[in-house]
Amino acid sequence: MRRRAAKYVLFNFCYVGVLPGVGYYLIFVNVSWQKGCIKIFGVSAEIFVAAIFAMLEPIKHILKSQKIVLASSSPRRKEILSSVGLPFEVCVSRYEEDLDPGNYKCPGDFVVATATNKVQEVLGRLRAEESGQPDLVIGADTIVALGGDVLGKPGSSQRAVEMLQRLSGRPHTVYTGVVLHTRSQCVTFFESTEVYVDKLSSEMIKAYVDTGEPLDKAGAYGIQGLGGSLIEKIEGDYYNVMGLPLHAVCKHIVKLYRDKLL
Repeated sequence: MRRRAAKYVLFNFCYVGVLPGVGYYLIFVNVSWQKGCIKIFGVSAEIFVAAIFAMLEPIKHILKSQKIVLASSSPRRKEILSSVGLPFEVCVSRYEEDLDPGNYKCPGDFVVATATNKVQEVLGRLRAEESGQPDLVIGADTIVALGGDVLGKPGSSQRAVEMLQRLSGRPHTVYTGVVLHTRSQCVTFFESTEVYVDKLSSEMIKAYVDTGEPLDKAGAYGIQGLGGSLIEKIEGDYYNVMGLPLHAVCKHIVKLYRDKLL
């Protein structure tokens, strides 16, 4: 049996930019070495983002008149929604995430429950403050699942190192639960994306953790930042790994308004 030649990933580069009036564009470059040759692979996803922007365009005049609230402190979710021209304000949820993932059949149910509690806390506070009933509140929660374990934000450097050691050379699944709460309806769903992390050396893990980037990221990495260089490939929605499945969110918003559920 012939042995397959070893392949070494030298460099992964992921860049997310903004096209004025269109939204995000994504450029991914992979540089690898195999059989003494350097291979370069690149892809751009700007067409995909333009299509998502077009998805909201028919109802954009309605959305401009709505009070839309993002119940999240995540700068990534804020950037993602802003990229498609969705008008919204941020009201950070104060909900203390205390649910036990072991009480749910799958991680998807767990993130939906957490996102629901975030939204309910924001709604209750806005009503108490008499700030006016929002037309739409968007909430989300993201976790990394490896085997039967759920990996949230590490919170400390030591915990981040431990998480990355576990993810090294293994695929894992990123789940994001989303809640779209209107005056008359509450739509919940989750998306999952398979992520493949390259084999990481101890030096690589320590250097990445020392940047501070992993500490507030589920699974101890940020695919949109330096952590993108650790990812060999993904199967599913890139934005879901960032923290908000953009296509699915836009699709559900369009359906809500088209069916006159608000």
